[in-house]
Amino acid sequence: MKNIVYLIKTTLRPEARGIATAASFELFFNNAPSLNEGSLDKALRVLSTAKAEGEAGSIAGRRSTCAEIAALTDGRGGSIEMAVKGWGEWVSYLQAQITTVPDDQKGRFSAMLATAERELAELKAA
Repeated sequence: MKNIVYLIKTTLRPEARGIATAASFELFFNNAPSLNEGSLDKALRVLSTAKAEGEAGSIAGRRSTCAEIAALTDGRGGSIEMAVKGWGEWVSYLQAQITTVPDDQKGRFSAMLATAERELAELKAA
């Protein structure tokens, strides 16, 4: 998964977006050990597809980012079931962190948790 982090960092533009997204995915990969590249690819392809017309801009932006990152993966192996397990691990990690992070980080972790929970629900429905 280190290769995916590197590709995110060096491919996504503007550069600051690539760096920030790579850092978030590195944290994600470190806390979702069940996830492999094939399962990530399958998940990102599900998550890049709009579920409703007129989705919020932040959700549409996230879907666009998912599509960009999916284009960097090889798509071999993996399954939606393993993606669900990995996203579940990520949600559990974020839930635990909400109570321990400094106050200045709570907003960021709360936003990441809300996104992860929405994505997990979408993956379970796929």
